[in-house]
Amino acid sequence: MLAACPPALEARDANAAILTAVLALASGANNEARACTTYAAEHADDLQRRDHAIRLHALHRGRPDREHAAKPAEIIDM
Repeated sequence: MLAACPPALEARDANAAILTAVLALASGANNEARACTTYAAEHADDLQRRDHAIRLHALHRGRPDREHAAKPAEIIDM
């Protein structure tokens, strides 16, 4: 799963990068999640960024025990 981010980045698909970031967060791979989220933030359009920010903030609210989930939400919300 951790190798999933590079193919998502090669595909230049912001949605795939966000999906990979969420999976990385779930497995505790915070650095990979940050890298995928940063890529998505740089390559998604405004609507995609807003939608992904909403989802990532909801993920963080639903799992407050996972403090590291807040960082990707902050990255994409820029």
